[in-house]
Amino acid sequence: MAKFKYKMPDVENLKATGTAYLEVPLGDTFHNFLCVLGGTTFNRSHIARFRAMLNGKPFIRDLSGAELHKLNLYRMSKDDADVLLIDFEEPRAKLFADQVATAIGTAAGVNTLRLEWDIVGATAPTMEVFANASGPQPLGMVPALVTDDHDFVSTGNKNIRFPYSIGPVDNGGAGHIIKRAHLFLSGGAVLDEVSFKKNGIPVHDRITPRANTFFQEHYEGVVITGAYTVDFVEDNNLMMNLVGTEDARSIGWDLKVGTVGHMRIVYELISPLESV
Repeated sequence: MAKFKYKMPDVENLKATGTAYLEVPLGDTFHNFLCVLGGTTFNRSHIARFRAMLNGKPFIRDLSGAELHKLNLYRMSKDDADVLLIDFEEPRAKLFADQVATAIGTAAGVNTLRLEWDIVGATAPTMEVFANASGPQPLGMVPALVTDDHDFVSTGNKNIRFPYSIGPVDNGGAGHIIKRAHLFLSGGAVLDEVSFKKNGIPVHDRITPRANTFFQEHYEGVVITGAYTVDFVEDNNLMMNLVGTEDARSIGWDLKVGTVGHMRIVYELISPLESV
């Protein structure tokens, strides 16, 4: 698989406040898009929400530019204030096939691929978008980013279900595969311990933030300030350690909340397009 890079067409409706968009020309397989930001005043903080949509369905939903950048930094991406990377790959996977497994093939199964940026408060913004691509492939599973918000009004033990349907696809399940979950904490929220269980069996069992941080740094993850990340593929053996939901009867979180506040879970999923 030979990769090549090229500049995308101009972004449409790019202005100080509004929704800018790019209709991506189809045919190639897209591994990531590099958005170079410029103008008088325009950086990631002005991107209030970003969406990536296939056939009109958003598989990356309403994450801010700052949130997307934090997810990239966790995986050791370069920190550049004037750049936003939209990455569909798993860049540190030990096997090349795992690295590119969720690249977006547009040779078949895709009618439209659209990128949208909700911009707020910029001044004379400019943006150039560059594609990192390879040859034609059909659409496969997609790298979905979806969110789930919760408010904690009391401390103690909290149970939170995985917010999407589970079980076999032919019996109403969605077919999601969980790669990571980032528990972003705000409003003073503190988690003392985190557990994640599938079919009642702990996969991540009563792990404190300190222990979690050490494990991730041992595997060279860059821990996100203000978030507790549960990374099922932190050793970069991607397909070995993913958490599937098709064989699940129950799946979700047991959290020990030490201080009240808000939690936003950002799930990194591998999903069929029809399920996102």
